[in-house]
Amino acid sequence: MLSVFKTPNSGIRFVARLLLGLFLVVVFFVIASYFIAAPLGISLFFGNPDGVAYAERYLKIYLLIFMLPFDLPVDVNVGGLFSGLMMVYTACLVVACLLEPNLQKTLRDVVNISPLRIFSNWILAMPLVSSMLLLAIVLLQSFQEAGGIPTGGITFTNQFETLTELAYSPLLEEIGFRITPIGAFLALNAIMIWRIRRRTEYPISLSKMLALSVLAPERSRRFAGLKTIETHGILRGIGIPGWIVILLTSAAFGLAHFLSGSGWEVGKISSAFVAGLTLSLVFWRYGAHAAILLHWFFNYYSYVYQLASDTYAHTFSIVLYALDDITFWLGIFGWMTFLLICVLRIHSKNR
Repeated sequence: MLSVFKTPNSGIRFVARLLLGLFLVVVFFVIASYFIAAPLGISLFFGNPDGVAYAERYLKIYLLIFMLPFDLPVDVNVGGLFSGLMMVYTACLVVACLLEPNLQKTLRDVVNISPLRIFSNWILAMPLVSSMLLLAIVLLQSFQEAGGIPTGGITFTNQFETLTELAYSPLLEEIGFRITPIGAFLALNAIMIWRIRRRTEYPISLSKMLALSVLAPERSRRFAGLKTIETHGILRGIGIPGWIVILLTSAAFGLAHFLSGSGWEVGKISSAFVAGLTLSLVFWRYGAHAAILLHWFFNYYSYVYQLASDTYAHTFSIVLYALDDITFWLGIFGWMTFLLICVLRIHSKNR
């Protein structure tokens, strides 16, 4: 499939590289929209009198640690909370660009080695992965609802409460369902490996190893000399104990949506499980920042452009339509490419 980029036929090679160039233009348009989302939300929030009034409120919030809620002992200012969250998500985007292999190196590899190298860097992979996951969830929920299984939904009192909740929930839920439980499992594994190897080939301190286990699991396993997704594939790179933890936390994520009483119906269990499974794999492969950003895409990012389209109709309605179309077609392209690669690999093994 990828041999068209190295074929001696210059015409075919030119067309292949032209299509790759167009694909990258679309990807960079989406990436640009990620960076615009935070200042756009701040503009919407603090540029509206109702938003300013809501930002002056103080609320009690809670944290999720190991999937359990813990109330914070102080009231938090809504405006300060929202601004702080925008800084966190912007920092995650910057980290995704700079973390090795960084955006520039990955882009060179995509053009000169293989288009599949796009998956080595999260900021380049995110538009494709998020579109594929969104399409899968929409199809799953549509089939369920056609069979009489409702998905439900959450209702809020006003748009600024919605914006605040959707900005807070990605960070909250990723800490509770991915970073603390899966990170703790990986940290315990790292401690055992470190004790065995610290006097021989282990070139890293325990504190750094624990931090990497929580923030960048794949890197911690590479330092420990363990199997990784990048080198051994998704099944062997995680291993049976890791898969058990991932499946349990994903199942808990699905059930939590239904049992929360927030408005989700029984059909949300399966779709949230699929989302939780993908978020867990993204966390394991790319790190905490990547899982947070993927969750942010489904919550805050999707809503802020919808709200911008309603508020600044002439400017952002076209942008919203473009992003919706791009997301749909990237999802179609991604799944078709995935299926084609699977077929080609099965065919090559049977030869």
